[in-house]
Amino acid sequence: MKHSSRWKDLERTVAATLGGRRIVRQDLFESAPDVIVTDAGLIAECKAYRKFRHHSLLEKAQKKYGRNGQTVILVTKAERQTGAYATVPLDYLADLLNQVRWHHQTPRHVADRRRDHGQQENG
Repeated sequence: MKHSSRWKDLERTVAATLGGRRIVRQDLFESAPDVIVTDAGLIAECKAYRKFRHHSLLEKAQKKYGRNGQTVILVTKAERQTGAYATVPLDYLADLLNQVRWHHQTPRHVADRRRDHGQQENG
């Protein structure tokens, strides 16, 4: 697969998986993020290379410790770096986002009952 197809496919996959929007630039020199997930406040910068060194660390840890459906994440911190970074599987991140989205959505009939119940107590 050509490199340009690989990164475009990655951007499309990330946008679809996270419920975001892929930003298509008309000019390659234009500065814009690859994917925006507005409701989660996320911006995804997508890189598609043949190899990433830290992926092998994550894969080894997953094989060694990822039992019983547990997900292994990789946390890295460079010397003198403020904060740390976590590398997580894309599907795991999507599941987390969907849980947050579901938690923040209140079905209309539940909201109506809460409102009606509050009015009865106050009325």
